[in-house]
Amino acid sequence: MYATRRLSLLFLSLGFLAALPAAGQAQPFVMASAQYKMSVPLGSLRNFSDEPSFAGMRLDWQYFLIENRLSVGLGLSWSSYRQDWPRATYPIDNGAITSSIERAMRFWTFEPEVFYYFIPEGIVRPFVGLGLGATLATFETAAGLLYEGDTDGAFLVSPKAGVLIRFFRGPLLQVGAIVSADYTFTGAEPPRTGNHTSSTSVHVGLYVY
Repeated sequence: MYATRRLSLLFLSLGFLAALPAAGQAQPFVMASAQYKMSVPLGSLRNFSDEPSFAGMRLDWQYFLIENRLSVGLGLSWSSYRQDWPRATYPIDNGAITSSIERAMRFWTFEPEVFYYFIPEGIVRPFVGLGLGATLATFETAAGLLYEGDTDGAFLVSPKAGVLIRFFRGPLLQVGAIVSADYTFTGAEPPRTGNHTSSTSVHVGLYVY
């Protein structure tokens, strides 16, 4: 009887040890990415500047939770817009000014995010996501000796979609490309132009996990 119990405990212990690697493989993991960002203003934002932005960057961190399909994370981004108008006579409050005009706007975003991956593992992994966070926006206008500047902070909502394309898979990490697009709506208000801002962006970069 005593020998039978010891044998049973031995088999249970061996079974537990054998299951440890499989359990370890099921643990969540972390992914980080750095992306170049290109943006196009939409809606009332185009009344302030309708030129696209080619100066932008995005950093993302994701923590995978369920079978490599669901992740939560944090996204940080920056984008800068600039537009110049030639020298001419432009109407202003209580008069007009003859000058060239320079306008610039910059956005910094902070987004807690959630992502869903349609394929848990593979060379190509499409995904969709949603970011809910905050933005800080600055707006500047210069015309001759006149200058107007404004800073506004507001909430943001940003649905997104994209794909991971794996280049390399080693025993400790994976490396690949990430391509994505998003639509961002914020409550930030450009001066004299409207009551909100929106834009769409394309991101291209590298990820590692």
